[in-house]
Amino acid sequence: MLRSLKLVDFKSFRDTRIAFGPFTVLVGTNASGKSNVQDALRFLHGCAQGFTVAEVMDEKWGPGGLLLWRGIRGGGREIIRAGGDSFNLEAAVDLPRGKRCKYTVTVGFHADLKALGVQDEDLFVDDHKAYVGGPPAGRPSLTRLSEAGPLVEALKNIRFLDLAPDAMRLPSTPGEQSLGDRGENLSTVLLNLTADAAKKEALLGWLRGLTPLDVVDLRFHEDLAGRVLVYLVEAGGREISALSASDGTLRFLALAAALLTGKSGHLFFIEEIDNGLHPTRLHLLLDVIEQATRHYGCQVVATTHNPQLLAYLSPAAREDAVLLYRREHEDSSGAIRIVDLPDVRRILESQDLGRLFATGWLEDAAELMGTEASR
Repeated sequence: MLRSLKLVDFKSFRDTRIAFGPFTVLVGTNASGKSNVQDALRFLHGCAQGFTVAEVMDEKWGPGGLLLWRGIRGGGREIIRAGGDSFNLEAAVDLPRGKRCKYTVTVGFHADLKALGVQDEDLFVDDHKAYVGGPPAGRPSLTRLSEAGPLVEALKNIRFLDLAPDAMRLPSTPGEQSLGDRGENLSTVLLNLTADAAKKEALLGWLRGLTPLDVVDLRFHEDLAGRVLVYLVEAGGREISALSASDGTLRFLALAAALLTGKSGHLFFIEEIDNGLHPTRLHLLLDVIEQATRHYGCQVVATTHNPQLLAYLSPAAREDAVLLYRREHEDSSGAIRIVDLPDVRRILESQDLGRLFATGWLEDAAELMGTEASR
């Protein structure tokens, strides 16, 4: 599980450490840095794939012109904070069997490479220095280190879900068991998931709570090409295909399918996690997430602008919620756990967290912290 991420001169961050729990919600105004956190995780994910720095920044193409990787937003020109000449990322990760790992990489411009490259790289395993960076290079050494194997797997297994209705409505090829980041293969993933009676019943219960439909079953029909499409079955026998189901219903199904089939240690990053869901149904989504993190060991980092989602957070999830902010007259982003804001625990005894977010109180509290610190 990702425990923390430190960002130094990375995009809008000057020097910030963000702590993560099993389920971490990132909130903040537009341009506060939420998407930049995703970019930092994508950079580490790309390093774990064995890509060069240039490939991580821009694009990676495979045989036949197949696009394997979309680069970081803004590319190499905008990844270093204005005024800096390099950036540094440090990820602290809990690994299986109680091991702890800390990986640090510094990237800057190399005259010899005439491009951005790795300037420094360190790996610590259980406080033991497993690797100290060598000469500047265009490709991180991470994937070539024997002691980094479990860390590489953890970073490779980060998923960045960007669910799209058109992808979720496509029939799936039998045998496909992994949900695509846009929701591809939804029907076959659900087919495999519903083979587990307990997971199927939980999914149907959530669906009945989500929609006014009395969904009693999921059925799967093949087209002439043998591809599979999921159908929602109502109590009266009426079948509704994925082609006709609402965008919000499909998105909910895809999120549930991804989380309920995720393996222990997998991290899911989901932007605007409540997109397409009715405000009165947000508690169902949070129930899915908390069950998945509790029973299946996956980790979820999500962004939202929705105050009502914050209002539904459990006490445990509220402890790990993080505010991203930019103080007035400062040119960098900051991050703080919401419960670490001044006096917030006392205020939450009588006030709703969603209301505090909607009124701008959280940002005001962060601004006040900066003002007092500068006195």
